[in-house]
Amino acid sequence: MQADARKWVAELIGTFFLTFAGVSAIIGTQGSNLLVIAFAHGGALALAVYALGPVSGGHVNPAISLSVFVAGKMSARDLVAYIVFQLIGATLGAVLAAAIFPGGLVNTVSDGATLGAFTQNAASSTYNLGSAFALELVMTFFLATAVASVVRGGDKMTAASGLVIGGTLFTCIMFGGAWTGASLNPARTMGPAIAHPTAAIWGTLWLYWAAPLIGGAVAGIVNAWVRDDMPKSPPAGAAETPKAPE
Repeated sequence: MQADARKWVAELIGTFFLTFAGVSAIIGTQGSNLLVIAFAHGGALALAVYALGPVSGGHVNPAISLSVFVAGKMSARDLVAYIVFQLIGATLGAVLAAAIFPGGLVNTVSDGATLGAFTQNAASSTYNLGSAFALELVMTFFLATAVASVVRGGDKMTAASGLVIGGTLFTCIMFGGAWTGASLNPARTMGPAIAHPTAAIWGTLWLYWAAPLIGGAVAGIVNAWVRDDMPKSPPAGAAETPKAPE
């Protein structure tokens, strides 16, 4: 039980750090410097992977946890616990950022801390939930593929793990951040939505859950098949299928 608790708390800490660093960068730049915002998110994720990966796998993202689960690399119990603790961590990170920085700055970028041109303003000519859904799904597929290539569910961390995963998030934010906010992470979206709710954020929250989860799940299945890494035998402790009498 202590080992489980350590994994779950590690996920809380990692998601807290990712959300706090990312939201703080957006507030500090007033959402105007995509390079700084991408570096803050990518760097925070890389550090979380290096620091916490040996403990929990460094998912810090429900979509990544689902990807690992469908590939047969974690239990349903851990999946639920990971998501719960990730949501708690993200909420704490967003609440702390909103509490530390001046209220006027937080109010100015409250939607921009989560949304992009496709989702931020329903009256805008660029508002397009279909495009936002597709982009978030594809970007999350990229991120989950990066995780599958260097982490393998947390049991085979490599020296490149943090760099590859953080670098993938950085790249996705650079080309997708202006359009959707490039969340790729339901917890990263949910935290600011709870800490500083707006109609725009809550109106599109479903998209930031559904698209990353689908992208992560598809990536988990595809990458496990491509790498011939699907489980070949029942997990430890699982009941064996009874053999037919000879």
